[in-house]
Amino acid sequence: MPSPRPICKATSRSSPPRVTIGSTESLPVEVRGGYRAIGLRYTLTGPYETLVKFLAKLEAANPPLVIENLHIHGVLRRPGTPLANALDAGLDVIGFRNNDKTTAAAKS
Repeated sequence: MPSPRPICKATSRSSPPRVTIGSTESLPVEVRGGYRAIGLRYTLTGPYETLVKFLAKLEAANPPLVIENLHIHGVLRRPGTPLANALDAGLDVIGFRNNDKTTAAAKS
């Protein structure tokens, strides 16, 4: 099994540890009003400060993204192990796309 991928890069050795993706899952597309909601479910691990920075980047993303079902859990780990003070988080990230089929047909 491949190791989790870092998603927030550290800029130097003194930088805080990264947030790593434990798993991802595609969510079913939902129609919400005139839009299709397209989403991914993530499980993440990282220190509190880094998780907050990651969530802030998602909040500032363009096009806008919505965070749903956010869960953050403290996990007891043996002292001295990597990410001993890390938190585990789970969240759904949703993006929206125009569901107007006439607009798509007109562009073709």
